[in-house]
Amino acid sequence: MILPKRCTRRIIIILLLVSAFPVVATAAEKQTERNQKPVPQKELPKFLHMGQDKYQHLMLSSFLVAGQIFIYREQMGLEQKKSLQIAVSSTTALGICKEVYDYTSKKGHPSLRDILADIAGIGIGILLFSLK
Repeated sequence: MILPKRCTRRIIIILLLVSAFPVVATAAEKQTERNQKPVPQKELPKFLHMGQDKYQHLMLSSFLVAGQIFIYREQMGLEQKKSLQIAVSSTTALGICKEVYDYTSKKGHPSLRDILADIAGIGIGILLFSLK
């Protein structure tokens, strides 16, 4: 199956965004190790701290939404509005179910910030897929 040009551009943009975060974090750590003095950084407010788990929620949600929109709209021929509704609702439900599982199983730590990261990821997925 050959993908349309606009789809390949979206995939490239998403892959670049995903690959950029670990590179930036690793470069900052290597700089600190070389100088052996931490580079003075402005401290972010506590509510803006985003750990690895939140980053995973953000990326997975954006991939799920963008992938579902592509499949429903381009491959199955659904209208834009309908494919967007299905993608957003299923990804939101999946994120909430994950947090409920964390709460009931005691294997994870349920967090409102995880759900907020999912919502942000959904927004990013919609934004990236709407680029022409």
